[in-house]
Amino acid sequence: MKLSSILRWTARIVSAAYIAFLLPFSFDTLESGLTWPFFIHNVPAMVLAILTVLAWKWPRVGSVSYSFAALFYWGFLVRLVGSARISRSIALSWFASIGLPCLCIAALFLTDHRLRSCRPD
Repeated sequence: MKLSSILRWTARIVSAAYIAFLLPFSFDTLESGLTWPFFIHNVPAMVLAILTVLAWKWPRVGSVSYSFAALFYWGFLVRLVGSARISRSIALSWFASIGLPCLCIAALFLTDHRLRSCRPD
């Protein structure tokens, strides 16, 4: 199997696994009996799922969208630290578990895009 096809499938499989990783974080809102918080907590996973479907054909979309997701999450954490709701160490650990995988997936999609564009026709 070629390296380009391995990278192509790795980007898509890791992206799907990451979305599946995000979904259980919203289940704690179901204890209140309200579905609206559950929906709100699933918006990032739903948006990433839609963008991953688009990235299936256009890997650049996956690279840009996962990069923006990591930057958006970083900004969210900076805002929480600035308002003294969480400490810097907690913010870094949260970014390591949620933001860094986004950056890794973005790098996989970018590599896939570059390998596709370098391919001779």
